[in-house]
Amino acid sequence: MKYHTQFLHLLCVFLLSLSFVSCNSDLFVEDKTPLETSFTIEGDGGSCVARFHPEGLQGIYINSVYGSDVSYYDRDGNQILKNSPVSEIARINYTTMRRIMDVYIDGDKMTVHSTENASTFAIDFVVRLDYGYTTEFIEVEVLPGKPMEITSVGYIMDQLQANDNAEVRHSTIHYNNNGSLPARIHVKPYQAAQGYCELTTDRDFGVWEYTEGHGELLTLINGSWTTWMPEWPIRLNSKMGYFPLGIDRQTSVPVDIPPHSSADVVCSVRYAAAKVACHVHFRNPESGRETFILASCVVLEPADYEIEIVTQP
Repeated sequence: MKYHTQFLHLLCVFLLSLSFVSCNSDLFVEDKTPLETSFTIEGDGGSCVARFHPEGLQGIYINSVYGSDVSYYDRDGNQILKNSPVSEIARINYTTMRRIMDVYIDGDKMTVHSTENASTFAIDFVVRLDYGYTTEFIEVEVLPGKPMEITSVGYIMDQLQANDNAEVRHSTIHYNNNGSLPARIHVKPYQAAQGYCELTTDRDFGVWEYTEGHGELLTLINGSWTTWMPEWPIRLNSKMGYFPLGIDRQTSVPVDIPPHSSADVVCSVRYAAAKVACHVHFRNPESGRETFILASCVVLEPADYEIEIVTQP
């Protein structure tokens, strides 16, 4: 009987120990994973709702390259510190030059809203939930919205640096005249002579790399640099070719090839160049936000020509 009592006592202790271990195990493996962790929304005006576990949550963070892009607000709209108690956080705002994102917190409901994504590609917006002993993530793919656009270019003309002899480009055409009379041909020196313009900036190259729009172009007219074509298509950090206003592509020069001779007609086109600082103005179509940056404009255009006839025996 004594041994039977001791056995029952040991069995009770063993069962209680199992229960205790099980309870502790449950405490450490409590699942905090949100019901849904991956979403895709429209860049302009898109939203999604995620459910999460607010119990034991120590912090909510936005994965951002620059900490200054993110700000936190309480339920009264006052800005607070990002390490404020989670219970005080009602909204987290993420704003960059091209994007406006908001995360709204209400109990166990989190609403992610994109006001605009004014880029040409989708972005991954990640909300990090810190529980101390574990971290969970809510990932939102934000599709591209209406892209940021260039609205105008303003040149600082008193800083213009001109080079009247930037380069000379040569083209040669060979002719044979087997007749007894001079053969007249017509040479069009400007027919394929393009101008080139490049707007560049060293500031945050990745931010502005794909930005397009319209603005005035710097061009050479009657020997002076001026602006024209306010609706000319422009792409930042890209070399653009065009036919300048100041030259007539149909200019035709008569050239006589002597009889019974072969000749090379050499056309030399002199190009002038200009470099000037400028302000490039941008606008986000969805929100109407505007900004500008300082850039550099380099232009190369045909200025005049020479034609030479080189006869061969």
